[in-house]
Formats: sequence, structure tokens, C-alpha cells
Amino acid sequence: MTRPQQRAAGLCRLIEQAGGTALAFAAIEISEPQDTHSREQARDNIDSYDLAIFISPTAVERTMAYLGALPVGLDIAAIGSRTQEILAQHGVTVSIVSDGHDSEALLAHEALSPECIADKNIVIFRGEGGRELLAQTLRTRGARVDYADMYHRSPPTEPGKINAILDRVDIVTVSSNEGLQNLYDISAQDKLLTLPLVVPGERGRKLAQNLGFSHITVADNATDEAMLNALEYAVSQMSQKP
Repeated sequence: MTRPQQRAAGLCRLIEQAGGTALAFAAIEISEPQDTHSREQARDNIDSYDLAIFISPTAVERTMAYLGALPVGLDIAAIGSRTQEILAQHGVTVSIVSDGHDSEALLAHEALSPECIADKNIVIFRGEGGRELLAQTLRTRGARVDYADMYHRSPPTEPGKINAILDRVDIVTVSSNEGLQNLYDISAQDKLLTLPLVVPGERGRKLAQNLGFSHITVADNATDEAMLNALEYAVSQMSQKP
């Protein structure tokens, strides 16, 4: 499995409880943002925002460590159930919860309709870079949107470890397209592409197909539970092959 180190423990535990052996490899490493201006601006203007959107559990943890607390009365939106859970652990109540685990699902929420967010000030807590869909769409709906880049994602600093791991695994899981691309870029591709792969969502399937994977199982989302369900299904399909 190739989650960032900070996010790997839950799925590793579920795999072990199900009788498997989890070999974790961080295909994405998390560090301080390279440019701290946006998070400093968000901190200095936090009382001016009507809504804060958290992209990921890491965004929550980095933000709470940096700010300490959020203003009372600030509306909160989260992408994904795990992000909502981490916010709750910090005592933050999420007022806008999407039905899915991506920007598209959050944008479909009625609270983010043009009628609701026109002239609102919104801050998006995220990692540096990433998709622009959320901010661009909110701006077209009349909102003023700032980014607060709370962390930096990068490929592994010790990529050589992955090939030794690949010699010991029967199936690979990835939690994001960025992690999958990093894994592909640093590994022995002739070995990697022969292994069954579990990805979260259709965007993951499309990238995996483009990279040349042929045995792909799609999880409903990137939560630990959904990934384990897809992993167990993939293993059952492997056992049925002659």
C-alpha cells in the first residue's frame, strides 16, 4: 500500500485484522509548504472568512497545528468522511458535508449554490498545487476564494525501497492519483504493471489504464473501509483464476 506515512496506519491495521500482511510504502511525502505566504495571509485574515473548506485530513491537522483554533461562527466544509472525522477530533463541527469524497461531490451541495455563496469570502485549506476545479467553480458562482497552502507533497526521497517491496507483494493499493503516478515513475514498471491494483474512484481507474495496468479494482472512495472492501474483492477474484 502506498499512502503517505501519516495516513497509512488505519488501512494497515484493517489488512492485518483481515489476515493479510500490509507492507507500507509512502509514495507521497508530506512536508512544510515551500511558500508560506498563503497560509500566513489566511491566518491574518481568518476572521474575514464566511466559509473554510478542508481538502484532506492532512490539511486539517496542519491547519489546526498552525492556527490552534478556528473562529466561532465560521462555517466549515470538508471533502470526505475521514476529513470530517479529523475535524471532529479537533472539536470542529462540519456544517457542509458532501455525499461523496471529491470536489465534484462538494460542489453539488446546495449550500455551495450560486444563490448561497455569492459575495461570500471562502478559504480553502489544502496542500500546495492540486486541482483547481473547486476554487474556479466557486469563483464563477460569485464567491471570493483564497487558498491556504498548509503542506507540500513530494515523491519519496528513498525510491529504491519500492522494488524490494514489490518482490514481496501480491496486490498493490494506492490512495490517490498522485501517489499512483509517483509509484509508477520510481518503480520497476515491468514488475509493477503485472500486479493487481486497487484504486479509489474512476479517476484512479483511468490513470491506471493509461499507465498500462490490466488488473484494476476500483474502490468506492479512499476511506480505509472502502479500500479494504475493494482489496478483499480483488483477492477473491485472484483466487478464482486458474
